Amino acid sequence: MRVLMVTPSYYPILGGSETAIRILSTMLNEKGIHTDVMTYNMTRKWHPIWREETVDNGLFRVFKVPAINLATIFLINPLELIKVYVIPKPSFVGRFRDYDIIHFQGEADLSFPLFSFFVRKPKIWTSHTNYAKLPRLKRVFKLFFPRIADLYIAIELEILSRLGVPRPKSLRWFCFGVDVKTFRPDETKRIDNLVLFVGRIDRIKGLHVLLEALSDVVSQTQLVIIGPKWDPEYAAICMEKIKQVNSSGFHNVQYLGAMDEESLVPWYQKAAILVRPDLDGFSGGLTSLEALACATPVIGTGNHLIKNGVNGLRVSPNNAKELAKALNQLLGNKRSREEFGREGRRIVEDQFSWEKIAEKSVKLYEAVLSTYRKQ
Repeated sequence: MRVLMVTPSYYPILGGSETAIRILSTMLNEKGIHTDVMTYNMTRKWHPIWREETVDNGLFRVFKVPAINLATIFLINPLELIKVYVIPKPSFVGRFRDYDIIHFQGEADLSFPLFSFFVRKPKIWTSHTNYAKLPRLKRVFKLFFPRIADLYIAIELEILSRLGVPRPKSLRWFCFGVDVKTFRPDETKRIDNLVLFVGRIDRIKGLHVLLEALSDVVSQTQLVIIGPKWDPEYAAICMEKIKQVNSSGFHNVQYLGAMDEESLVPWYQKAAILVRPDLDGFSGGLTSLEALACATPVIGTGNHLIKNGVNGLRVSPNNAKELAKALNQLLGNKRSREEFGREGRRIVEDQFSWEKIAEKSVKLYEAVLSTYRKQ
């Protein structure tokens, strides 16, 4: 079996989706499933170059497709309404003939699946977020979205139903995993008042809500923020807010920039709590997993990883008061944090190790291919 992972962005662009695709592709190859990756040729998000490249890392190949961003030429891109940010060189579909299954990863840009509409191959589409909550997209997407793949995967079936995907083509499944040997607890490093945020500095991630919530947190807190500055204008607002918080002399906030996996591990181990106040209610799938694997409880706005009162606390999106209340509750109760952390680690080991995710992926591909051949 040969699988092609198709994703808008990939290394050297850093992010949860990019990391997950790299790890899953590696593990599938190690299990004998020939898996390669296709992406746009860009080193900066949505700034592709018109040059074709193939990178061979010794285990699998990465096909970098030439593409253009209409907004960089005409200052506006009307296709953004349907999540088409870049236009790839059409010849990319020629690569598909060498693969049995095409697996589209993520909805950050739908150019690849749309331009592949007439390719007759079994196609899987996996959601990495919850953009179904955006009304303007729901209306447009329902016109064509259910026709671009044979199977749709999302963390919640409601995401797909809101976009018009019929139930027979929908699968509820969390597609991310975590390396439980690398991401593991180390209680000797734990700092009781250290709160951690890991994610892109982008408005949808809700960092501003966390910074606002600090004004109602009653105990002195160290907040460490890790992630790339995705939206420069928004990042500037957050950096200014950080200065204001630090100038008060009560809480201390540090912004450490982007980090690789190896550098992130000790921060998860040190943190008392990971906070993901995402405005879309998705709550950082991969970062939440990594924190839970390190026995660090999570406060977040959604996704089925965070079980309220079991391995963390769930709060409403864009609600600084509610977030502050949750922070006060956990920062003031070490026993609860420890219990939540232990349960979080157990859940990850049982359900979300990369080994288990890879095994499930192989079975899924076999089932999809079998069904397709019978049609």
